[in-house]
Amino acid sequence: MQLTIKRFIFFIFLTFQALITHANGFVVLEDEQSNSSISVPEETKASSTPKNIPPVCNIPSAHYRKKIAATFFPLTKPENSKINDFKGFEKGIGRDLLQRLYSTGNFLVKEAESINLYPDTEIAPYISEISTADGTSLLASIEKDLDVQYVISGVIRDLSYSDYSNKFNLPFRFVSPIDQPNKPKRRNIVIDIYLHDTLTEELIDKRHYSYTITNGMVKPDYDIAYGSDEFFATAYGQKFDDILIQQATAIINTLSCRPYTIRIIDKDKKDIYLNIGSQSRVKTGDILTMYHADKDGGSFNSNTSRKQFGWPKSKLRITKVFPAYSIAVSDQEEVVHLEKNKEYILVW
Repeated sequence: MQLTIKRFIFFIFLTFQALITHANGFVVLEDEQSNSSISVPEETKASSTPKNIPPVCNIPSAHYRKKIAATFFPLTKPENSKINDFKGFEKGIGRDLLQRLYSTGNFLVKEAESINLYPDTEIAPYISEISTADGTSLLASIEKDLDVQYVISGVIRDLSYSDYSNKFNLPFRFVSPIDQPNKPKRRNIVIDIYLHDTLTEELIDKRHYSYTITNGMVKPDYDIAYGSDEFFATAYGQKFDDILIQQATAIINTLSCRPYTIRIIDKDKKDIYLNIGSQSRVKTGDILTMYHADKDGGSFNSNTSRKQFGWPKSKLRITKVFPAYSIAVSDQEEVVHLEKNKEYILVW
């Protein structure tokens, strides 16, 4: 009899706690890896963009707008996204990241959502030796076709959900009387995001995000598009917003420490044509330093290691600027020996 009374009192206590949680309009987002949780308004509309982020490395080329693209994000488990669910993660995540970067005013962006760098998600971030028809690698092809130096890619590894919650960390399943039966209460987000340099084909950065949302809407009763206001108003969408703020900030910080690379697209006896224009904030009179492509000499920090970019070769001065390209002259006669599309200029 006493055990029955205790169980009844405990049940009343849990029900009261659940009512308070719903009445306050807040949900708890738990990070299973760090055992941390954050409270956010259940109906928060997210349109967050990293702003006023001071550069980690204050280099002279920091004011030039970097060129970046984002590819398709494949789902490791396509069955995680079904009918009457959130839709469009595969193309939406990259598009969302590009919009956030573009909003800072420091990036020129290109969508490459038709390109899947990881047909086999198990080997990501390794890019298989699949080349284009002309024999170039996929990254080199992206650089050539889209005129971008950097590419964002990734793999969505888990979006699975379950039909119960355990926000009180009980040793058994508890369903509050106010909860809807068979309504998903718990859902995972596991995603890897990568950043490559298309010119060197170097993996510059990789990040792993793993979270479990244990309350609020984690699966709708009808299709909701990823990136919509309705999506970001949910607990699940709010966590994606948090992830992409972190990722956009990481990209900004990482690329602020790398030299700006410019490709020579053509030349004549005295003029050098460069794939950087007014859209990238280059101006008439800007001085650029060209380096030998011998991977020796000067260096810069990348992922705590030193990367080589050659010895200074000559100085170039911008004489004419157009939206997508510019014309420069060299201070040395050896410019006549340059090969277009094979020589690069690194602005430090």
